Amino acid sequence: MNDPIPEPPREGGRPALAGRLQQHFTLTLHTRHAQALYAGRGGHRSLLQFANAAFHLRAQSALDRPLADACLLEIETAFDHLYQDLTLRRADLETMLREVEVDGLTLSVAVSEQPAVYEGESFGSPYGYRAVAVLTLFDKLALLLHTANGAALISNQARSDEIEAYAHRFRRVFETTVARHARLRQADLALSSADCLDPERAETLAEAVRRLMLPPLAPELITGVRRPVWAFERRPAESAADGHVPEPESESESDPEPGSDGEEGGAEALMEVAYAGGEDALDAEG
Repeated sequence: MNDPIPEPPREGGRPALAGRLQQHFTLTLHTRHAQALYAGRGGHRSLLQFANAAFHLRAQSALDRPLADACLLEIETAFDHLYQDLTLRRADLETMLREVEVDGLTLSVAVSEQPAVYEGESFGSPYGYRAVAVLTLFDKLALLLHTANGAALISNQARSDEIEAYAHRFRRVFETTVARHARLRQADLALSSADCLDPERAETLAEAVRRLMLPPLAPELITGVRRPVWAFERRPAESAADGHVPEPESESESDPEPGSDGEEGGAEALMEVAYAGGEDALDAEG
């Protein structure tokens, strides 16, 4: 005979509700290059600051903000391209090292004798976790580059240039995302899909796109036919009027202000740093 299913515990005469889901992460990084990107050394934005900004962009996108959707799509595209490039280069280096072994030399990939270990509760959104996944791949690639350099397979300059080129692409995403989040907090950029489709606000939309350094918004992005992969479902305009965000504040990092030094124009300065060289695509090399 089957045992009866026990009833859930009750509080105040009503069934108790399940508590908030919690997570915990442990991240291990072997190279100083990856550690610097995670911690944001040298005056650059950290991965945690990026994750916090992406968390808020994701919340804004749920409030019928096509500009926030456009920002999230650029993040997804940039990390997709970076992940693909890192994966291909990793395969090239592993092949190079295997060819050395054929000649009678067996090489192990370099590792840190004391890697940095980071622990925390959450990265706030899938965008934070995506950044970490790509960062750990970069960490592995840097180890392969150091190994190949130590085995006289690539020069010191080639190793350094390649590591810096990939690191620059990370910093570009981090800096630009933080800057765009800071600008989207301004009331004049809080444009709904109806605002973006309104012919009388075409100039306002064009100016917003220019200030965010985004490509022109496609109609399918404005209407919600095309959405970021990890975006929340858009709330109807009438229910989004209260500005409620779909999930609680992230605890991974405090919300970065537009200017970290307390001065006005911080977002503009970040944009100038992120877009040094005049490129338009977020994932462009250089």
